[in-house]
Amino acid sequence: MQHALIGVGVMLIDDTQQVLLGKRIKHDESVTWCFPGGKVDEHEGFEDAAVRELFEEAQLQLAAEQVQVFMLMNDIERDYINLTAGVVCQLDNAQNDLKQSIQVTEADIFECWQWFALDALPDNLFPETQVMLDYWLKYHIAQNFKIHKILQA
Repeated sequence: MQHALIGVGVMLIDDTQQVLLGKRIKHDESVTWCFPGGKVDEHEGFEDAAVRELFEEAQLQLAAEQVQVFMLMNDIERDYINLTAGVVCQLDNAQNDLKQSIQVTEADIFECWQWFALDALPDNLFPETQVMLDYWLKYHIAQNFKIHKILQA
């Protein structure tokens, strides 16, 4: 029986074009940096899941209207359906105070949240985060990911 994992990754971009990444320290995984995100719950759209995950993981409160799906990716080498929606939110200068509210809420998964310039990203990115960034920056996409374009980056 085939099963599916459907998730979201949230690329939050501030007014200086930096992205928010969490240092992922989940037990039994290599340490990586990733966007906030997680599984989509039943009866939940991608935007609502993105807003919920941002709040659950980083205490950042946004509205679903502030985020937009820009791509879907499927890791076709998995033995199950692994579909992730790439969601983006661009913060403007007036929303900079939101950055002060960001905090680690799941200490067993994240060590910290940090802002990175798009040209100074850490090397050890979570695979889906890497694909989202590669797509956004128009770089080559790993062959094991099938991309479905929603919004031109």
